[in-house]
Amino acid sequence: MNPTSTRVVTLQRRPGPGGDPTPADFAVEERPIRALEQKKTTFGKQKSLFGDLKGLLDKLTTAAKALKKTTDFLQMKAASDDETIVKVVRTNAIRMLHLDLEA
Repeated sequence: MNPTSTRVVTLQRRPGPGGDPTPADFAVEERPIRALEQKKTTFGKQKSLFGDLKGLLDKLTTAAKALKKTTDFLQMKAASDDETIVKVVRTNAIRMLHLDLEA
């Protein structure tokens, strides 16, 4: 060992009969508690995510039920600014219309 260097050694007394516990003893006892707290936090986040997912699925179900009626789904609206050129007539049938317009 170099004469100019110093070395510090710390000894901790382990608890014996009637001895006080050391900080290391407390750290060992806290490990399971910290693990349980971490699991609780993880489960809380998962519960929140499942709640969000349920809300989105409820909205999707509501929208799907609204589309269940084809009359609402296929409802269209049309209008003409100049009925001398095009007149819009309402019918219950669905028809394809092809117009050839000349400029």
